[in-house]
Amino acid sequence: MENATNSKVLFDTAVRQLRPIYGPDEAEAIAFLIVEKTTRQTRTQILASTPVNLRVTESFERALNRVARHEPVQYVLGEAHFFGLSFYVNPSVLIPRPETEMLVDEGMRHAATLDQPKIVDSCTGSGCIAIALRHHLPQAHVTGVDVSDEALQVARFNAQRLQTLVHWAKLNVLTEQLPGPIDLLVSNPPYIPASEQEQMAENVTRYEPGLALFVPDRDPLVFYRALAAHAREHLTTAGRLVTEVHEKLAGQVATLYAEMGLSDVQVKKDLAGKDRMVTATST
Repeated sequence: MENATNSKVLFDTAVRQLRPIYGPDEAEAIAFLIVEKTTRQTRTQILASTPVNLRVTESFERALNRVARHEPVQYVLGEAHFFGLSFYVNPSVLIPRPETEMLVDEGMRHAATLDQPKIVDSCTGSGCIAIALRHHLPQAHVTGVDVSDEALQVARFNAQRLQTLVHWAKLNVLTEQLPGPIDLLVSNPPYIPASEQEQMAENVTRYEPGLALFVPDRDPLVFYRALAAHAREHLTTAGRLVTEVHEKLAGQVATLYAEMGLSDVQVKKDLAGKDRMVTATST
C-alpha cells in the first residue's frame, strides 16, 4: 500500500481483498463505504482517482483489515444508515437493517392521524426506530426502552447528535410494565431461535449482541407474548402494535396475538417477499 496515491487505488484494493469473503456486489458496496469514510471523498471523487495522503492511507488500511476479519463495516466505521438518518453503532447494539424500516413506515401511517400520539419503542437498541419516528412525527411523545444500559447509552447519544427529543428508560419488557397509555407500540425484539446460530454469518454471531438476537428454542415467542400482554393492557382505543418477526414464525405470532385478544391481526411482507411484520389493534 505504500505506493497508493489516490482513492481509486484504495477502492480497487478493498474490492480485491473483500470479494472472496463477501462476493462481488457486497464487496464493492463495503469498499465504497470504507473509502468514503476514511478519505471523506464522494464516490465521484473516488472514481476520479483523487489523491490521498499517507495518514488517510493508514486509516484505510486499519479499517480494511478489520472488515477482512469479518467485523461488520458499520461497527468499524461507527455508522449505519436507517430511514435517511445516520446512526452511531457499536457492538452493544444491533446494526439497523433496511427491512426494519417497515416498522417506521407502518408506525408513521398510524400515528400521523393523531394529534399528540404516545409511542413506545420496546427493545430500542440503537434507538433507530424511536428516533426515526420522532424525527418524522414532531408532535409525538416517544419513549424508547431497553434492558441494556450500554444500548441506552448509544440511543441517547444518537438522539443528541440528531437533535431529536426521545425519552429513554431502562426496562425489561418481560417482567416490567411499559409506561401507558400507548397509541403505538412498536418493537423489533429478539426472535432468532438459539439453534439457528450455527447457520448464521460469522460477522453477525461473533460481533452483534446475542442478547438482542436470540431466544430460547423452547419458547421463541416469549417476547411477542409479553408485547401482546402490554398491548392489551396499555394500548388506547384502536391503538396499534407493530412488530418485526422471524419469517418462519410470523404465522405463529399472528395466531398468538389473536388468541390473546388482539384484533385486526395482519402479517406483512418485506421487499424480498418474506413475512417480516405482524400488526394488531387493541379492539
